Amino acid sequence: MEVPSKNQYLMQFLAECAQNTVCVSLQEELSATGVAYMAGLTIGLYQKDNLFHQLKYDVYQNRFNRSEWQLKMNRWYEAINLIQGKGA
Repeated sequence: MEVPSKNQYLMQFLAECAQNTVCVSLQEELSATGVAYMAGLTIGLYQKDNLFHQLKYDVYQNRFNRSEWQLKMNRWYEAINLIQGKGA
């Protein structure tokens, strides 16, 4: 089963819908990694300022300006209305 964060199409879609940048960690067990990092921070093994710069992640950028995004969303709503029999 594929997890949502591995679906590049879905992550790009999310970035565009949110009109924002989406960063997806390449670390598969991020919860366990977070616990280990917190323990390391607590005992002084890691420094907070440079810890998160070591993480690797994919970045999905919004590709549309606000007006382009609004036009695409309007077309999407029109398509949904047609499928539901509410459109002309």
